[in-house]
Amino acid sequence: MKKQYSSIIFDLDGTLLNSEKRNALGLLNILQLKAHRIDLTIDDIIPKMGRPGKLILQDFGISEDEMDEYLNAWIDSVYDESQKPIELFQGILGLLEDLKKQSIPCGIVSSKSREIYNIEQEYLNIHDYFNHIILADDTPFHKPHPAPLLEYLDQSSHQAHECIYIGDAYSDLICAKDSNIDFGLAVWGSSSLFEKEENILRFHQPQDILDII
Repeated sequence: MKKQYSSIIFDLDGTLLNSEKRNALGLLNILQLKAHRIDLTIDDIIPKMGRPGKLILQDFGISEDEMDEYLNAWIDSVYDESQKPIELFQGILGLLEDLKKQSIPCGIVSSKSREIYNIEQEYLNIHDYFNHIILADDTPFHKPHPAPLLEYLDQSSHQAHECIYIGDAYSDLICAKDSNIDFGLAVWGSSSLFEKEENILRFHQPQDILDII
């Protein structure tokens, strides 16, 4: 029988939001146009995702002096009005509605900046489903460091054993492990099933999460 949890914590990109490839394509476009990195492909970008934007840009040689310029260009590229808005994965909105009806406290722990989060809320309007939202601006260290999840525990007053963190990336898994919080894999958004990891739950569709409350 699966363990029951009293608080569900979600990652954003690749877990709630079907946005990782779009974010990566936006960055690729900017690096090719502004930094003339025509050698790069989407396969070079995607493994770098899931961290604060500044850290990703640093990996591609963007200096601190250029950082704001590149961050703003990246945001403009991703959220260009001609593009389709960021979308929730199918089934996520129904899941959030069901969790709210059952009075299950939910949270978000993400490496996304608050600025980008606020932009996305204009499209998504899901803010009110969550009791606590921990973003890159809220902690000095970011996933896979445990600081973001520990900050969630501090703000929510939940105990680690009461919570499960649901994400799609290894940085989410390590963050959860080092916080002594159980981890659940959002299979619908993950490029890897983490075959070698035995002590994690796997959710193949969002409604599967209702089995653990």
